Amino acid sequence: MISSSYIRQRVEFPTVLLDFLTDDPISSTSKSVFGHAEFHLGPDLNVIGGLRYTNDRKTYEFSRRNADGSAISGVPLTTNFTVAGLNGLSSTFSGDRVDYRIGLNYRFSNALMTYAQVSTGFKGGGVNPRPYNAAQAQSFGPETLTTYEVGFKSDFLNRRARLNGAVFLNKYNDIQLSLLACPDSPCALPANAGDADVFGFELEGNLQPVDGLTFSGTVGYLDFDYTRINPATGISKDAVAPFVSRWTSSASVEYAHDLGSGRITPAWTGLITRAFSSMPTMALAATCRDAACSTRGSCTKPRIAYGRSRQA
Repeated sequence: MISSSYIRQRVEFPTVLLDFLTDDPISSTSKSVFGHAEFHLGPDLNVIGGLRYTNDRKTYEFSRRNADGSAISGVPLTTNFTVAGLNGLSSTFSGDRVDYRIGLNYRFSNALMTYAQVSTGFKGGGVNPRPYNAAQAQSFGPETLTTYEVGFKSDFLNRRARLNGAVFLNKYNDIQLSLLACPDSPCALPANAGDADVFGFELEGNLQPVDGLTFSGTVGYLDFDYTRINPATGISKDAVAPFVSRWTSSASVEYAHDLGSGRITPAWTGLITRAFSSMPTMALAATCRDAACSTRGSCTKPRIAYGRSRQA
């Protein structure tokens, strides 16, 4: 996949003599090859495997002009002097990676299936898209993940009830954070902050006591621990990851009523989270890629803040 885009905007920080225009062309190339295989070792036992190779390249070219479109002089203590060195500068990230997935599932009956799997994935590296001086036009590396998971899927009461569960351990390396505090300011520098382990479990179920009426609920638990910290980020090892709740739960009720010419479905949904962490000095956004998402869903719907996705 080859793509090109531009970042065009006006940036204003009057208190630090910044009021400039950006017009930054970005070129991105991502090439990948992947395969998937499934082996039936018996009537109820299956082995699933996947392999993916990815090669990424991203180049940013920076353009900085005064708000009126004129060239920045770069004279010290004049407006925009700190970003003058960015005009015409370019920075590139390139890298490749091999990811895999291997899983085993066994069906005890038509109503119960169990599985175990190990998979890897990553969030690609890149270049700081918002530098405020030439020193901040840095590249950063990929964030990688190895996840271990065991679980079950079950139906009972003549398929009117369903209960699924999973226990998992996610091992992250080089977690990407966008730092808002650097040696110089302002700053929005993406950095590889360190490594972490995330242990958790999930239960989800639904019940249909009568036709059309469905009760659903979920409960989840996450325990996040940094195992290594990049000292340059200023994060402490006992810090809690941003936007990660230790406990989450949800419940919903819906009733589908047939009107003859159509259907109406009133519904109610509630969500509860506990021990939610929002770190004001840094923010994190992450997605997963390919193998780490396994088979239950898409990378566009993360299961937790660091890129684990819910599987259907």
